[in-house]
Amino acid sequence: MKANSVTFKNFRNLNTSLSLNEGVNLLIGKNGEGKTNIAEALWLNCAGKSFKNATDKEMIRFGESEAEINLDYETAGRRHHLRTVLHSDKTREIYLNGLKIKKISDAVGFFSSVLFTPSTLGIIEDGPSERRRFVDIAISQLKPAYMRSLMTYNNALAQRNAFLKLFKNKEVTEYQLLAWECMMAPDGARVIGERKKYLERIDEIASAEFQKITKGKETLSVRYISGNGQFEKEVSETALKLKKWNRLEPYGAIDRMELFEIENALLHKIYDNRKKDLKEGSSSIGPHRDDIEILINGKSARDYASQGQKRSAVLAIKAAECKIIEEETGEPPVVILDDVLSELDAVRRKYVLENITTGQTVITSCETARHGKAAKGKVFEIKEGVATEITK
Repeated sequence: MKANSVTFKNFRNLNTSLSLNEGVNLLIGKNGEGKTNIAEALWLNCAGKSFKNATDKEMIRFGESEAEINLDYETAGRRHHLRTVLHSDKTREIYLNGLKIKKISDAVGFFSSVLFTPSTLGIIEDGPSERRRFVDIAISQLKPAYMRSLMTYNNALAQRNAFLKLFKNKEVTEYQLLAWECMMAPDGARVIGERKKYLERIDEIASAEFQKITKGKETLSVRYISGNGQFEKEVSETALKLKKWNRLEPYGAIDRMELFEIENALLHKIYDNRKKDLKEGSSSIGPHRDDIEILINGKSARDYASQGQKRSAVLAIKAAECKIIEEETGEPPVVILDDVLSELDAVRRKYVLENITTGQTVITSCETARHGKAAKGKVFEIKEGVATEITK
């Protein structure tokens, strides 16, 4: 996977074009000149959303009604063109090779990348929602069916939550609640099963990468916690029976019958928690409440790890994400490093440049120092939203 060129029109402060190198691309400039906007746009083409959680309107240049990003990229030896048009007053438009994509979610997975920003530490330091978001985007890049299951589950969840509030006023019946619960269970089970298998692979790779960074002095483990442990037995037993995590198999490698134990356990737990949920007006069990446990030397990384240990853990997890994408697609993803190398010490910076940036890499920075590997690639100066290649 590699981006050949990208052109911007009124995307934040950007009105420029870049012809990218297949190796390292270093974007240099002062704060506020537009470096991170380029990284944001590339990630938008990958994940369908801004890593700053910005709305489409916020990403359009002030005073303009729309913005456009044109990305020419190559995968499996074939060239593709992805055009994204953001509107301030209507739904975003996305075109792949001239054909309009019906839903934004359907465009996820065309362009694969892995993102690392200063806020990536939130995988460890923030709450469960940030960790779920990380794994959901990672899996969705590889399995479009996963995204559909997640969206279907979230829709049923929203309906159940609305009905829980209506039930207090006797505006709906328990049978209506049950209907939404039965819709939550199949897709909820698929989300849980896919997350469980993906994180098992993350744990396998990341623990080995963490050993490299720490020279074998410390250990890392990553584990999926489903249902707050209420049906961990069913999830674990099902995971053992599932086929190897592989995007090439039908519907994301997992057949519904293989997920029956998780589906059955989830439906029972949703039902068992109904009285509590009616009182609180929200659903207390399901993949929307699950978490990812990250342990360093057997202890919670969030509660006990130093900043250096947390950075090492996140680096190892991101390296694992890169390796899984390459395993599944046969190509390394585009790696986006937004203003992170300057925050790392020499050991971790060396690890990133030697282990994560194996394919195409886009690095943003306020300084040219410490980026020796960029000498083999391209360097761009970003000033007032315009990129200028610096010739050597």
